[in-house]
Amino acid sequence: MLYFQYIRKSTDDKDHQALSLETQQRENMRRFGDQADIQIVATIEEKRSAKYPGRPEFNNMLDRIERGEAEGIVAWQPNRLARNAVDGGRIMHLLDTGKLKDLKFANYMFEDNPQGKFMLGIAFANSKYEVDTLSRNVKGGNQTKRENGWLPNKAPVGYLNVDRKGPIPIIPDPDRFPIVRRLWEYALTGAYTIPQLLDIATNEWGLRTKKCRKIGGRPLSLSATYKLFQNPFYAGLIRHAGKDYPGKHPAMITLTDFAAVQRMLGRDDAPRPVRRTWDYTGLMKCSCGRSITAEGKTNRFGSQYVYYHCSRNVTNTCSEPYVEMKGLESQMRDFIESVTLSPKRHAWALRKGSRSAAETAKTIAVQRAALERARNENELALKNLRYLRTHEQITESEFLSDRKELVREQLRVDQELGRLSPERVIEPERAVILLNVRGLSWFDKGDGSTRRLLLNTMGSNPVLAGGKLNIDAAFPFRRYDRDHEISDLCTEVTDARTVTDSERLAQIVHAVRELAKRFEEKAHGEAA
Repeated sequence: MLYFQYIRKSTDDKDHQALSLETQQRENMRRFGDQADIQIVATIEEKRSAKYPGRPEFNNMLDRIERGEAEGIVAWQPNRLARNAVDGGRIMHLLDTGKLKDLKFANYMFEDNPQGKFMLGIAFANSKYEVDTLSRNVKGGNQTKRENGWLPNKAPVGYLNVDRKGPIPIIPDPDRFPIVRRLWEYALTGAYTIPQLLDIATNEWGLRTKKCRKIGGRPLSLSATYKLFQNPFYAGLIRHAGKDYPGKHPAMITLTDFAAVQRMLGRDDAPRPVRRTWDYTGLMKCSCGRSITAEGKTNRFGSQYVYYHCSRNVTNTCSEPYVEMKGLESQMRDFIESVTLSPKRHAWALRKGSRSAAETAKTIAVQRAALERARNENELALKNLRYLRTHEQITESEFLSDRKELVREQLRVDQELGRLSPERVIEPERAVILLNVRGLSWFDKGDGSTRRLLLNTMGSNPVLAGGKLNIDAAFPFRRYDRDHEISDLCTEVTDARTVTDSERLAQIVHAVRELAKRFEEKAHGEAA
């Protein structure tokens, strides 16, 4: 009979495992390896808890059993297979339907009869009871620690976990506590952004996380720095599930200081005043190099206007004039018109897109067949490699090294296949043509966000100088010579077909999809 060997542990932490994967496999092979009627066709390893359903390797193994690739399972004991009712029920169902004919355990006897299934069900239920009880006890112990003023988890940077069973389980880290406290002091000045504080702590003060067995010894990431300034633990509070518990650990700052930093960060629990946003801020630069901002004005008759200008301040002057929004949008329209086709060329452009699609598909078919052959050969090599490891003809290190290369090659081939699909290759060409054909119409009919999207997709480096918008055509678009529109468009389509900048092509495709979606929804709304 053909068997799968399933070995599992919950985590990579050896200190919290009753039996390692290697030990489970050795015990299974010592018990069943020399029996002629048991042929182990594959060893399934998994490092996931069985408390909840959803283990990918386990589910894949049962799917393969349903397909008839094996008829039995070898495991160390029943709790390696299931600690929840869903997984245990699926095994019982496979036994009832006869697709799973036998279970072999190194330290548990199972027989495929009513009494054996009954005892197996009790074993699965007992496994679930053990994990539920352990979870409840751990949660209860953690809650008691919080109520006693101590964090039950890993201490944040600046503090150290010591003897967890001792009277003081968390103490200040003598190497990092002064640095982190100084970071809070800098933040309270309001003169530094979070990225600036991270740069100072990393490059000037040498702040690194505590080195552990597998992780640590590295600078803080930007997201970790934001979390640091949002953690009330530094103000003497332990927050859990929306509740705050007073901590007994030494606080770095006061609660008043913590609230002040939250207001600077604009947190929901201390929000800053809401500022109005404008359609084109952040899109353009001033000729002096600063960003362009906007502000609204209302005249004595109640009419409202929006003006865009340099974000100069008291210490930095700029002589560039204000530009009213309608005048700015008129200049934007002139640019869009200069990079789109005249109406008489629209039909030709759409036909050109259809012909290029047919031609490209023929070339892709040949390349796709070659890549699929390479993928099949790689899958066969992976299967053979697993067979060699199962029969111990190669070492574990050899298996892992070779498998890493094969998996990497499989990913590369799959990515190449994705790039060569006709839809993905042809779509950028069609997107370029659609923007050339409909860009001006979309600009005229759209709102501020639509016009911003068009400008951001078809233009680059927009600069306001002397009240004039200077903007370049973004690759592969170009300003048209009305006497040579067709030849210019042919060049654009060729550029879109051969360009290797996948991010740029993706930007164009996503922009066209979004624009088409907006106007389709608008058309449906008007029809309704």
